[in-house]
Amino acid sequence: MFKLIGLCSSAFALAVEIDGDKGGYSNGPWDFIFAILSILIGALLIFSGLKVFRATLFILGFFFFSNLSYGLLLRYEPAGGYGQRTWILLLVPFAIGILGGILSRTIWKFGISLAGFLGGMTVAMMILGVKENGLIENDVARLIFIIVFGIAGAVLVNIFEKPSLIGGTSLIGSYALFFGLDYFLKTGFRATVKGLLTGTTSVGEIQYQPTAVLLMLAGVVVFTGVGIAYQYRTTRDLKYRD
Repeated sequence: MFKLIGLCSSAFALAVEIDGDKGGYSNGPWDFIFAILSILIGALLIFSGLKVFRATLFILGFFFFSNLSYGLLLRYEPAGGYGQRTWILLLVPFAIGILGGILSRTIWKFGISLAGFLGGMTVAMMILGVKENGLIENDVARLIFIIVFGIAGAVLVNIFEKPSLIGGTSLIGSYALFFGLDYFLKTGFRATVKGLLTGTTSVGEIQYQPTAVLLMLAGVVVFTGVGIAYQYRTTRDLKYRD
């Protein structure tokens, strides 16, 4: 459990940018660490999401609740900012994420539904991310779009559990992997993700590169396919609930 908690701090990587507002990029040590861990956990989900089923539920629960709280903190930040902003944006989502991860791992039905929701949400994020500032620029409409896809994913995973879990973990992992890689590539992909999650629309100091971002999304699709094929092959007889 303590190893999971350490690893899952990377879940912030899908929204975090603690030091300032640079379109999802900063040069601080936290951001570098989050990017590396995002790559590592992304790879884990792609190739072993179902095999480490209980760990996956914890990771996804941590990811969802930490990012939800982080996004809300950013969206409703007072005009004067938070006192001790860095620590508030780090510790509050981390604590809520731990509780969410434990809840997801303990109540399996909830955890499985959450995995499906996140898979659907990731599909929505990919569709929205094909355009700078989002394919849907209206904040409310974009939120509804994401929620609808998330609910669809939660429904599907309860009907087709194993294939949905394999597909969902492969997709989420691929998305996290390329998010982490963009720390080094700086295509604007990470900034777009941050904008979709927090309601900001500027990519700040990082120039949005449409072709490069589309190639990143294509890479997500390719790695998702590879992950699905690999997980099906290696978990054919796996009793993942045991």
